Amino acid sequence: MKVRDGFDRDADAFAEMFGGHYRGVDTDLAALDDSLAWAARMRSLAGGPLTVSQVEALATSSRTDNLAPALEKWAEARGRIVHAFAEARHAELLSELDEYRNAAEFIRELQEDSAGQDEWFAHVKAREQLAVLGLDAAIEFCVKEGLPSDAVADVAERALLRSWVDHVFQSDDRLEPFGADDRDDLVARYQDLDKELILNAASDIMRAVNARRPSMTAVGEPGVIRREGMKKSRHLSVRELIARTRNTALAVKPCFMMSPLAVSQYLPPDMKFDVVIFDEASQVTPGGLHQLHLPRPGAHLGRR
Repeated sequence: MKVRDGFDRDADAFAEMFGGHYRGVDTDLAALDDSLAWAARMRSLAGGPLTVSQVEALATSSRTDNLAPALEKWAEARGRIVHAFAEARHAELLSELDEYRNAAEFIRELQEDSAGQDEWFAHVKAREQLAVLGLDAAIEFCVKEGLPSDAVADVAERALLRSWVDHVFQSDDRLEPFGADDRDDLVARYQDLDKELILNAASDIMRAVNARRPSMTAVGEPGVIRREGMKKSRHLSVRELIARTRNTALAVKPCFMMSPLAVSQYLPPDMKFDVVIFDEASQVTPGGLHQLHLPRPGAHLGRR
């Protein structure tokens, strides 16, 4: 009684869901299961829920015994077409011939294409040549992705350049390390060493200059400097002193920091320097440059 009451209570919902298959407690459950299984197969073949037009077409269709033989003949004919081509094209051709409307158009295109065979042989030959150059993977990518023919050259060029870059990376040890983290560590190490170099530069310069001090100070240019330092009066002018001791002066003090006016006052006109650096060069007028004794050819004038 409870089962009948349940059927009666939900009769409208069951009738809407199962249609004529539902007859209350007299419903043929085995037949209903078969119908549900058939509906599931239809959904699977359609790739999802059926559209209204598909449902209507199924509802108005009738069983035919000619479909299976026709399908078998079509499969046989399709196999002959596919196997007329190279094995590499079988998957592509099966896809083209999978749906009968597309298949009819595709077969018509094959019939009208008189140059297709020669183009295919040229294609195969070109792929063999590209494979020798190591570009077979790039061409296979173009085929797999269905790229247009005008894009193949760009893909091949990119693959070739990438291969060249990889070869350079692998063959040139100077480019190591390759990883971003490793290169960051290398930059950080360089910066640390550069800071250490700056800290040690002053003492290195002083040691180098001290090593150039003359060991004999009683004669020659060192003697002149020593005697002038011991005088209480009647000193040589700075200009004359530097002129007479220029080699020793430059050895002990290789860098002179002077204004343009001081250069013209204290340095002899024939004294040469390797490099002249103008600090705040934008403030030096061109007219003031004639006061300087310019360096020998190859020296640099610049702004620090």
